[in-house]
Amino acid sequence: TVNQHRQLGLFSFTNEGSKQLAGGFFQASLLPYLVFLYLLAYRGNRVPVVGNFGFQYLLLFVAMTIASGIAAKASYGYSLADVDWLHGLSESLLTVTNLLIVFGFNEAMTKPDPPSNMGCYMAVIYAAICFVFVALGTTVFAYEEHSQLLGGFGNIPSDWTTHLPWRRHDEPVNALSIPTWMVHFSSVFENLFAINLIWRYSTTSGNSTFKGLTWAYLPLHGSAICAVTHHFFYNASELLFLVTVQAFLTLLGNVTCMIAAFRIARSNGWTFAELATCNCGRSEGTDTSDEYREPLCLDGNGSSSSRLAVKLLVLVTVSSYLVKYGELGLDLPVNPNTNVALILIIGIPAISVLQYSILSLPRFDTDSGTHANETCKDTRNGAPELEEGSCDEETLLLQKS
Repeated sequence: TVNQHRQLGLFSFTNEGSKQLAGGFFQASLLPYLVFLYLLAYRGNRVPVVGNFGFQYLLLFVAMTIASGIAAKASYGYSLADVDWLHGLSESLLTVTNLLIVFGFNEAMTKPDPPSNMGCYMAVIYAAICFVFVALGTTVFAYEEHSQLLGGFGNIPSDWTTHLPWRRHDEPVNALSIPTWMVHFSSVFENLFAINLIWRYSTTSGNSTFKGLTWAYLPLHGSAICAVTHHFFYNASELLFLVTVQAFLTLLGNVTCMIAAFRIARSNGWTFAELATCNCGRSEGTDTSDEYREPLCLDGNGSSSSRLAVKLLVLVTVSSYLVKYGELGLDLPVNPNTNVALILIIGIPAISVLQYSILSLPRFDTDSGTHANETCKDTRNGAPELEEGSCDEETLLLQKS
């Protein structure tokens, strides 16, 4: 209708053929990501082992998403986003990916001993279990098209939600369950944590080019916001252009990450001659001692992994309940509006862009006549700890934010 066209705005035409366009973007994003993995794995980069494995683990998420999408279409005739148990199960591998990256980098920067690889093994086992559920879910477990992840554990009973004083509409059958919302919000917040930690890693590793990886990561954060925004509108077909934008930002993010990894590897001695060795970034002459696995010094201002986990759990839980049941008091989710969707997918990532733009400004200490953002000296043996007073101003600002 004319009214719907006005609500959809300028981008209404992009819904035509958006799935095909999105599929092309997603497919094209794989090659730059593989190159990114190769360059990041260069031994001289000192990328934490668990964190590096987290980036590689994303390939399992991609495979899981493809398998789940095929299962959703073949078994139910629905897109993956509308089959909650398959949707949440596949997205949970992205959550695990980001957890490995976050805790891998954090442990490497805050603990003198290298982190255990047990988390990597558990992550692989979990992925195998997820693939089994996808393969057997419709036959052995008899999951239906609107069966919810974990049986909808944590959902407020439907007869209770009808009595919520702010309720203005009912949830459609494809509304995300609390477990699936938690999976999505955990990925969003883990992305922010990862961006923060990679920026700080530039100080502890003594290599400022890692800050480029933070900037390269921001389009992927925007991609995650596109997904959450589409789910906020109950996966409205009128806003399918969000899927296209999500796919494009994924492609853009993978390309920028590839460029960032190239800059990091080059700064650490990688050359094109390494390609002839076929050792995935580890040349014959590269030192393989543990000193290349850890940062040059420890971050005395970093949070413990347990504290990060509690913070993440609180943020994810509050956000999931607030969005799932708070949007029942709004007419907006059932009246898709392109302009509002654009404000969300542009405005939210813009906050991070502004934050790191401020942190990128040269900070000059007028008292000492030196720049405040000095990096740690190369003292691998003994891994000195950055004292609280010596931590650079930008790291303190990141801690507060």
